[in-house]
Amino acid sequence: MQYCPDEMVIDSAAECKVAARVMGKQWGGTVFKRGGHKDCMYGLQDWKVYFNLANASDTPTRAPYGSVCRAEKWQNYTKAYHLVGAGFCRPEGCDPDESSCRVNGYYGSTVTKLDCRRACELEANCIGFSFMPSRTECAAVSGCFVHTNTSTASSMPKKWVPYEKDFYSIGGASGDALAMCYRIETKNPAEPRKSGCYFKQPTSGNGRCGGPFLTWTADNHGRKNLWSWENEALCLQRKTEHDDYCGTNTTWMFVPNRADQALPSTAASAGWQIFTEFRIALKPSALFNQFEETLSFEAKNAFCLMSPTALGVGMLYIGKWETMDIGAQWSNLWVVVPITNSGAAPKDDHSLGSVMGMMILDSILYQVLAWYVEKVRPGTLGLPQPWYFPLLPSYWWPEKVHGGRPRGNAQGV
Repeated sequence: MQYCPDEMVIDSAAECKVAARVMGKQWGGTVFKRGGHKDCMYGLQDWKVYFNLANASDTPTRAPYGSVCRAEKWQNYTKAYHLVGAGFCRPEGCDPDESSCRVNGYYGSTVTKLDCRRACELEANCIGFSFMPSRTECAAVSGCFVHTNTSTASSMPKKWVPYEKDFYSIGGASGDALAMCYRIETKNPAEPRKSGCYFKQPTSGNGRCGGPFLTWTADNHGRKNLWSWENEALCLQRKTEHDDYCGTNTTWMFVPNRADQALPSTAASAGWQIFTEFRIALKPSALFNQFEETLSFEAKNAFCLMSPTALGVGMLYIGKWETMDIGAQWSNLWVVVPITNSGAAPKDDHSLGSVMGMMILDSILYQVLAWYVEKVRPGTLGLPQPWYFPLLPSYWWPEKVHGGRPRGNAQGV
């Protein structure tokens, strides 16, 4: 296992923990392991990420650790991936158990799924990838399979092996428990928009039905004779009859009529309204996170006048202390968190204690506001006060204004 280049070394436990989250691995904490990799590393046996405080030493060739470099954190992905399922990727339109039913591409050995995904990123013709950890007993099929939509690879790494097959699309997965199949998500402009029942037929089969039909084709026969355009159940039932008669393996799709779709229920509308209001309440907190480095101490306190924002800022500070494996404690309540969201040093003394102080002030202000609104708008069971009642001496000193007499019946009771 090689160490990271000097400019790629992750030299803090906080950044190492972030790298573990980005890689999708479990955080193992800070350790002191002689013979392990220096700084941020992951175990090849438990697949956890650790931050090693011990100095790097002569690591054996088969050491059960590997280095985690900063490149893992800053890798930018340009493609969106969808988990097809467990197992290796398989095409549609053939029997997955047949040895010829495989997706074209190439394969090689990678240590992590992240490396396999990176190989797909670098391949211009990549349509997805299959990955099985090499630590499994199935060494013959372990590693990474990069699947392509052409027979020519643009960026196949050295020592990787071509995997030349007759299928260039991913339709499913083989079901193996230890492997995973991922497909690049792309919008298909040829997908039908008009309501109805459609199918795709990859081969001509026995020749009775023509084809192949590689794009979505309207089921006109089912529409005229079998009501396949009425609903999804009748449409999908067409597959068995069609495949048996035509000797092929088709894929079916039903596009509903938007006018027939039910309107949202009252509960769904209320839930959406609550969610929207909640998002609006948290919007200042998102602005705080974005402009944290440029806000002054007074501006941050102004943000915290809104209790949802103050709560969000407080959780942000607590999360930063936890990321540093220190945690929020009484001893650092008034200590500024030493890092901002971008990793730079803070420019003021705003701390978790400042946030808690503002939340106490918020509770006082909200109590005063509730008291004022209750006096001005008491509802049906009270006598409303004028909006300027706090300025009236008669409200604060009624006995002095009325000469010690009760306000009400002048004759007394």
